[in-house]
Amino acid sequence: MWKCPKCRRSFSKINQSHSCTNYPLEKHLKGKERGTALLNELVKLMKKEGIKFNIDSVPCCIHFVNISIFAAAWVLKDKIKIDFRLNRRIKSKIIIKTSKISANRYVYYLEIKEKSEISKEVLKWILESYKLTKL
Repeated sequence: MWKCPKCRRSFSKINQSHSCTNYPLEKHLKGKERGTALLNELVKLMKKEGIKFNIDSVPCCIHFVNISIFAAAWVLKDKIKIDFRLNRRIKSKIIIKTSKISANRYVYYLEIKEKSEISKEVLKWILESYKLTKL
């Protein structure tokens, strides 16, 4: 792991290109009580699954980082949007968007409006994405 001497964020590659802009997590959460509660539930359940991560709050979103970013969240007033990366195609009615980012890597996007939507299936996908960063 390489730590940027300026912003102190950690990266898997030496001199990883990035923005040193730190963004207070509180700014992502301010005035968004329902979204914050959903994010807190997601974090709690990820930790319960044994996922070890740091949170990098950057201007665009909240990154969940192990050796590299394995998931991200956007906190909105009444929901959260999340993404995660896998090395395989998945199909599910809860996936709202898929982007192919390399020959064998996809980013999946979904929205969570209720705590019950943070299902075993969603946690399984996030855990799988997390494990890919440990390879």
